[in-house]
Formats: sequence, C-alpha cells, structure tokens
Amino acid sequence: MSDAIPPTTVIQLPEIVVTAPPITVPAPAAPPAKREALPEKAVPDRQTYEAPNTETKGGRLYWRTFKLTISDEKKDQKGGFNEFDLSDFHFIFTVDHAQLQTPKKLVCTIYNLHPKVSDIIAGEFTQVRLEVGYKDDKKRGELFKGFIVWTERGKENATDTYLTIWANSWDGAITSAVVNETLPKGSTSADVFKACVRAMATYGVSLGFMSPGLSKTEAPRARTISGSAKDVLRDMARSEGAEVFVDADRVNTLKWDETMPGPTIVLNSKTGMLDIPKQTPGGVTVRSLMNAQFRPGMAVKIDETDIVRQQRSQGAEQAGALPEQNMQLILSQAAVQSDGVYKIHKVVHHGDTRGDPWYSDITTMPIKPAAPALR
Repeated sequence: MSDAIPPTTVIQLPEIVVTAPPITVPAPAAPPAKREALPEKAVPDRQTYEAPNTETKGGRLYWRTFKLTISDEKKDQKGGFNEFDLSDFHFIFTVDHAQLQTPKKLVCTIYNLHPKVSDIIAGEFTQVRLEVGYKDDKKRGELFKGFIVWTERGKENATDTYLTIWANSWDGAITSAVVNETLPKGSTSADVFKACVRAMATYGVSLGFMSPGLSKTEAPRARTISGSAKDVLRDMARSEGAEVFVDADRVNTLKWDETMPGPTIVLNSKTGMLDIPKQTPGGVTVRSLMNAQFRPGMAVKIDETDIVRQQRSQGAEQAGALPEQNMQLILSQAAVQSDGVYKIHKVVHHGDTRGDPWYSDITTMPIKPAAPALR
C-alpha cells in the first residue's frame, strides 16, 4: 500500500468579463431665475379685504376698505386725541339706525387683542369710530361715531379671545336733555323744535333739517315748555304728522311725505342690490351691499317690477281670516309705490372684515303713507 499523494488536477475556468454601462455625470443645473418683485399696486392695502361675491357689473363695489379707531377724550401733546387704530384686527359689527327718537347703535366684537390693549379700551377709552367703503371710492364713509357704553371680554374658544363693544351715538342728547323755556305770543311749532334743539346742544348736537311743512299756526298767547326735550319733540311731531331723529350730530324733523334733501339713491343689481325686494305692510325691505350713504330719511328708488308682492285672496273674509290680517294685506298692497321712490325708515349694517357678511338691510316706507294713523 502506497502513501503517495495523487497528482492535483487543475481545472481551467472560463474567463468572465463583466461589462458595465458608462457612468455619465449630469451637468450642473442652471441657477434659478430671479423672481420679479410684485408691482406695488398689486399688493393690497393692509386695511382692505377682497371679499368673494362683491364685484358688480359696474365694477365699483368691490375690495372693501374699513377703519376702526378707539379714542379717549384727552388730547395729546400735538392737540389730537389718544387713539388706537384696530383696523388690522379681525372684527365683526352691526350698526342699527332708524328714523326714530332712539340712538344709533353699534355692537362690535374684536378678536385677539393684547390683554393690555383690552384693559385700556375697557377702562379708559370712551369713543369709537367706524368708516367703511370700497377701493374705488375717493374716501371712506363714516358709518358710526359715538360713545362706548359697555364692554365685554372673554374667550370664544381655547385660542381666540374677544372684546365686544356696545356704543350709542348722541344718547345723552336724546335721553337726558331737559328744556325749560317760555315762548312768546305768536310762536309756532318751528319755535318749539328750535327750543328743544337748543336744550340738546349741550350734548354736542345742533339744528339739522327742519321740515318746511310744519304748521305756521301762531300761539295766541305766551306758553312755557318744560320737561324732557325728547317728550316735547315727540308730542310736537305727533301733532304735525312728522318724525324727529338724530343723524350725524344733527337733529332733523321730517313729515311722513318728505325726504331729506339730496339726490335719490337708485338701487338695482348694478348698484349693489343683493336680494329681491319684498313687500311688507309698511313698505319694502331690500338687502344691498354695505353703503354708508344709506341713512334714514333719504329717498331710494327701487324698480317696481323687482318687488315680490303679497296677494290678498278675494274670499279671505269669508274664509275666516282675522280682520287684522286682511288690513295688513291691504296696507301691504298700498305700500308699493308706482314710481318706485321710497323713504328709508331703518337701515341695519352687518359686516365681517374676514368673512362674507358685508351688507345693509334697508326698511323703506312709502312717501305717501296709506294710513298715517296706524304709524
């Protein structure tokens, strides 16, 4: 038995050649083009907000503008009043104004003020002013100017705080003025009106428009008027078939068939009308884009064919309808004017600087009332 090692067998493997595709290095990317700056006119003013659905065919009533300022009665070193401009904050508001002996009212809620600013406004500042308009207007119109009567602070949710302001315009002149004056023989209703306005002047108001239709009947003897100026004016207005109201620090009196001097406001889809006008027993109600020109006593023209009318059934009396219901329908039919011209009796403005609401609800009355005794 042999211990010899068998010879080693060498196996020649075939040569394997691996061919890889060439690696290409991409060329460096070109530097990004420099972005052109927006033109200055394309950057909206910080006090404007382009709201949806506010552009009209006339191309004017769009791109809201607004300004809200709170001030006190103390003048600074330059002779002006200390004030805060709160226009950059989100706020919602309602302004209520009627052709009545009631103050013009504002309720405004401002969100996420600094706590120190809220403390100053609630504790020190006394006056508020709100202006609204549109981009193409030359100037904003004053919607409200008055005195703060109440504030409320709180949290709407876990993150948002709010400050709500209640304010009235010339409340002191309407509720607090007292007249004590003796008028000579031959005095008229106009003299009574002027005497009451003189008593109210200490509260910052003055004589406005006085109806030329007031009675010219002269008193046969001297008479003394004493008491609340508001009550004296109310009695005088009732006897004259007129109404007394305060607007823009002016005391005005109008008879039921009169309007304030100035042009008639034409209201249609091109000038801001948003909804179909509706007929009511007292006149016509309509909603429009917010407009500071809407004031009680002014004339407004609404196309008679646009109004949704109420109809009275011929057999309503036999069907058991109440007499009051029949009378309301009769007055409603008589309230639509054939010429389409009405007098604004009440206007309520609603606004949200970062939301959709931006409109005025107008209540009108016929210039020639169907039944003055019911008013």
